[in-house]
Amino acid sequence: SHRVRNELGVESEEIDISFLWPIDDQWRVVGKWYNDLKNNRTIETLFGVEYKSCCWAISLVSRRYLDVRLDAFGNPVDIDSSQGLGNEFENSLQLDFNIILGQTSPKNTGVAKLIRNSIRNF
Repeated sequence: SHRVRNELGVESEEIDISFLWPIDDQWRVVGKWYNDLKNNRTIETLFGVEYKSCCWAISLVSRRYLDVRLDAFGNPVDIDSSQGLGNEFENSLQLDFNIILGQTSPKNTGVAKLIRNSIRNF
């Protein structure tokens, strides 16, 4: 997707490329690249794999994202490297194991929720 926004007089232009690719009935891979075109920097990257059988599923997702710090009024804090405050990148590696009851897939657990929230229209 491609977005151009103008919030409080600040224009931003972003591109988001994401995918969920089933390899077969049990394996799938997921990925995302979210880039700020105005500042020429990556805001978020995500890559993961999931294996699902009849009664359990296991997922592993690696994610790097911009953690925007907010002040008491909800405004972004400017970067201040002397105090370690401001916008910093966070890295995470998430492993999730789920028991599947019946034919339903886990929808509100760790990695499944992360994927659903990170990929638009998923």
